Amino acid sequence: VEFWKVYVEIIGILIVAVYTTVTALQLYKMREAVDAANRSADAAEKAANTAEGQLILAQQALFINQRPYVTFSTAEFVTPERIRIGFYNSGHTPATNVKIEDWGMFIDGKKIDQPGGGKQAFPGEAIIPAEQTLTGDFTVAIRNPEDAKELALGEKRFSVKGKVTYSDIFNESCFTDFCAVWDQFGKIFKSCGTPHLGCVQSPTKHGEY
Repeated sequence: VEFWKVYVEIIGILIVAVYTTVTALQLYKMREAVDAANRSADAAEKAANTAEGQLILAQQALFINQRPYVTFSTAEFVTPERIRIGFYNSGHTPATNVKIEDWGMFIDGKKIDQPGGGKQAFPGEAIIPAEQTLTGDFTVAIRNPEDAKELALGEKRFSVKGKVTYSDIFNESCFTDFCAVWDQFGKIFKSCGTPHLGCVQSPTKHGEY
C-alpha cells in the first residue's frame, strides 16, 4: 500500500511538473508573439511617419519649385505726371489677382496722398504669366508746384514704396515688398533695399515655409 501511495504521489508530481512546464512554454510563446506584434507595430508606425515626412518634403519642393515669384523690376517716368511701374514673375506658373497694396510715392520721405488710400489694382487684366513682366501707369499726384520744380532739379528725393500682392496656383496669397528711388542725375530709378517676399500658406498643405 505504501508503495502504491508513493507511486501515485510521484505520478502526481510529474503531472504537475509537466503541466507547469507546458504552461511556462505557452506563456513564453505568447510573450514572444506579443513582442513581435509590438515590434511590427513600431516598424509600421516608423514607416508611416517616414512616408508622411517624405510626402511633406515632396509637397514643399513642388510648392517652392512651381509657385510664381513676383519682384519689382522697373520704374520710369512716362511724363512728369505719370510713373510706370513693372513687376516680373520669375516663377514657373502664372501669378493671378495682382494688386499693389499699401503703397505710396514719397518726396523727401513724406508720403504723397494717393487715390484709393494706397490700394490700387493694375489697369486691365491683373495676371503675370511665368517669366513675363506686367507694367502699370500711375499718376504722380504732386499738388505743390515747388515740389515738382525741386524734383526736376534733383533737389528733392522722390521714391515709391509698397507691396505687390498676388495669388498662386496653390490658392495661397503671396506678397513682395518693393522700394525704388529716382536718381535725377542718372535719370533712372534705383532699388532702395532688398525685397521681402513670402506667402501666407497652410502648414497642413505645404509644411512650414
